[in-house]
Amino acid sequence: SLLLALLPVITFGQVNVEQYRDRKGDLEKKYHQHINLTTSIKRSTSSLYSIGIKYFKPFQLNHSKGFLLSKFNYGESNNNTYINDTFYHLRIISNQRVITVIPEAFLQYENNEFSLTHQRYLAGIGIRYTQGGITNGTSIINEWYKESEGETKINNWRLSQYIKMGFKLNPTNKLNITLYVQPSITDFNNIRYYSESTYISQITETISYNSSLTAKFFSKSNQFDAIELFFDSGLQFKL
Repeated sequence: SLLLALLPVITFGQVNVEQYRDRKGDLEKKYHQHINLTTSIKRSTSSLYSIGIKYFKPFQLNHSKGFLLSKFNYGESNNNTYINDTFYHLRIISNQRVITVIPEAFLQYENNEFSLTHQRYLAGIGIRYTQGGITNGTSIINEWYKESEGETKINNWRLSQYIKMGFKLNPTNKLNITLYVQPSITDFNNIRYYSESTYISQITETISYNSSLTAKFFSKSNQFDAIELFFDSGLQFKL
């Protein structure tokens, strides 16, 4: 599966992996093989655009399943080019439920020279469950990250809680809303907030229009001291 994309540079290192998953937690079939072309409008005055490739790979193990997501970008910011924007996410999901929840584990690496968080490694374990049609995820993560003009932070433990709500407006249009809250275990005033609302309109079996609004805030960042807003829109083509 291969995805070619024209995407905005995200100035705060965070990726909503939940947007690629179905209600069972698997990688959505439409992401197994498709091309995605998008344009973006950013709130700030600087122009940040990139073109890149995403690769999605679902897999099966003896007692579990999972998927690999990788992204490689080339972009431009105020006439300065960069090619060192990469993202990898590996998630392993248990085939067995524990009561009503699904255990899972994940590893992630981000590197983006034009992000306020230049580098970020994290590992985590958690559970995923649904209540009243709302998808929830609770996990413990350990992260290492470096901001653009800050010191390197290592061995930082966080709780991560997200909820995802999906609304099927009609057979060809739907709206997804996801909210992440990630407080530090040692300092509950140190919190990452991330929300994303995505509207999808299926034009044909192979073409859809996607539009998303993203808001991000890090309560104790050396650089990220305000809410950042992004708007993205574009067409998605399935091979």
